[in-house]
Amino acid sequence: MYDKLFLLILFCQPLNFSQKDQDSILGFRGIKWGVSAAQVKQMEQAQFMQTSKGLGFSVLSFMGDIAGFPARIDYTFRNDSLTEASYSIQKVDSFSKVMSAINKFISDFYGRADYININVLDSDSLWTIENPGILYKGPQYFWEFANGFICQYSSKFIPSSGKEEITITVLYVPFTKISEYSESRLIPLDDLNFPKSLWNRANP
Repeated sequence: MYDKLFLLILFCQPLNFSQKDQDSILGFRGIKWGVSAAQVKQMEQAQFMQTSKGLGFSVLSFMGDIAGFPARIDYTFRNDSLTEASYSIQKVDSFSKVMSAINKFISDFYGRADYININVLDSDSLWTIENPGILYKGPQYFWEFANGFICQYSSKFIPSSGKEEITITVLYVPFTKISEYSESRLIPLDDLNFPKSLWNRANP
């Protein structure tokens, strides 16, 4: 419960942004949307890992970092055109620390997130069940732009060994509305009742 309040109150604090620093996401790591896989391999400086293909998509994976945390960097292509990209931090040891650090990293560029998934408020737990006893979904934060969105989300996998594995992902999606991509129930972080209710719960 403490971790939940810590995360939610932290992300509701006023930041020094009257609006987003940028109105559009022009690319990812200095690479523009629509370029080919060959162009990405030529421009990306991180260590190349692998190429994977399936369901009409291909993915180039690299090993790099975000905000000082080691992360897998994925570029996703459809018809050899870059359509989305992401960072994935795997096997997270300190969920609150890493989640808040990544959120701050994104907010320093784009301002505070616009939306949070409402499931975070529905339960006393940070996690909602996707597959009972195996897979859980954590908080999701969305930054909305004129030409797409960024989503920071988290998942928890519990393998047969019983030791949970937490992954935090930052997904960049151009030319798509949030509603076209996600079925999550979202509320605006600018909703005046949202921060107030959190402060009341944290300070009874």
